[in-house]
Amino acid sequence: YLPLTRKLGDALGCCAPELCDGIDGGDGPCALERLRTEWDPNPKHWYTTFLGPLYAGKYFAEWFELTMLNGMEYAFGSLTPAEVMELTAFVTAYRAFEFDALAARPFGSTLLMHILATLRQWASGEQGSESLR
Repeated sequence: YLPLTRKLGDALGCCAPELCDGIDGGDGPCALERLRTEWDPNPKHWYTTFLGPLYAGKYFAEWFELTMLNGMEYAFGSLTPAEVMELTAFVTAYRAFEFDALAARPFGSTLLMHILATLRQWASGEQGSESLR
């Protein structure tokens, strides 16, 4: 995925130097592929399990594709439709990693967590993130 990661990084103008602070990987400029991959420590982020280049690839590939399909300006005008579709490989890779047997057992299903959060909100009558505590 390195060529796709670099293509996405170029389209995004990634990355700000502070994103690479404390990350080994050379003295070169901060780049998308140098970002740390780690489990997302924020319990309020029910929609993601880990952060890093693959998650960024998935997130921006979906955003570029959806804006393109809605007839809006996409990818800051820097990618062709074929290149946007090529980036959707990140979505498939992220889903395969996130929902494999190893991840599913300890972290459960993102959908199941969403259903649980919805049921808790319905039962409590509360709205917003405060109802999820």
